[in-house]
Amino acid sequence: MDVTLRDGLQDEPVVVPAEQKLDIARGLLRSGVAGIEATAFVSPAWVPQLADAETVMAGLGRLAEEHQAVFVTALVPNRRGYERAKAAGCRVITVVMSATEAHNRSNLNMSRRESLQHVREIVDDAHHSGIRVRGSLSTAFGCPFEGPADVGSVIRAVDDYVATGIDELSLADTVGLGTPDVVRAIVAEIAPLELAVWLHFHDRLHQALDNVRVGLNLGVFRFEAALAGLGGCPFAPDAPGNVNAVALAQFLRSEGVDCAVDVAALEHLEDEIAHVLTHAPSAPDRRGAPSSTAR
Repeated sequence: MDVTLRDGLQDEPVVVPAEQKLDIARGLLRSGVAGIEATAFVSPAWVPQLADAETVMAGLGRLAEEHQAVFVTALVPNRRGYERAKAAGCRVITVVMSATEAHNRSNLNMSRRESLQHVREIVDDAHHSGIRVRGSLSTAFGCPFEGPADVGSVIRAVDDYVATGIDELSLADTVGLGTPDVVRAIVAEIAPLELAVWLHFHDRLHQALDNVRVGLNLGVFRFEAALAGLGGCPFAPDAPGNVNAVALAQFLRSEGVDCAVDVAALEHLEDEIAHVLTHAPSAPDRRGAPSSTAR
């Protein structure tokens, strides 16, 4: 799944216009990606880069009708974000919370217990409305505030999350602290789960692809990436970018995985987005308290 339009752009110092985001989305759809994370329904005052969430979802929804094998999702941090996503016609949403208390409060401005209650309420309403719910767990492999991941604590966080009824689980290495040993210890524990598992790596230590290999060896074949390795978390100090989408596609093929993505198309999109970022207007300063964003 490609996360450029949300995770990739949310921490950039510029605001990319909605129509240019949709141009990138068209290219992603043509490239054969399995899914697109289009935006996040968060406070425009706090994340101005994503203030056009409704516009982007409306446009991308029309485009996705021509590519029905591709799912489109949007991140929602709380009930208010969910109501906006639902009103915008989202059929797949991604809820988010953290494995650690400190990052959860920094990223979502609430405790983990409060987040779980929000997720339960969202999942219940979403399922009654025919909406699929992906659950992203931030700081699953390490936290900028609490340090290296405690495997037992992460597994308990996963168990609590799964108990809310989410349909899919994404484990996110928000600040790129995950090492192959840590990834192996955690992913091996969750392997028996009877729901789809995704891995979302940021590439601080140049170990993201090594971590992907660990996931493959443990039976995980769903990964999230961004064009040009863009991305980061506004509420996690010094968060690095995502694993590069082109590098991931090439790596998966080298590992013998049947990856249908058109690498040349992704490379062209990298050039396109570099041009877009060079010419986009500057983002205004953030205001107010966090209402989520990054994984």
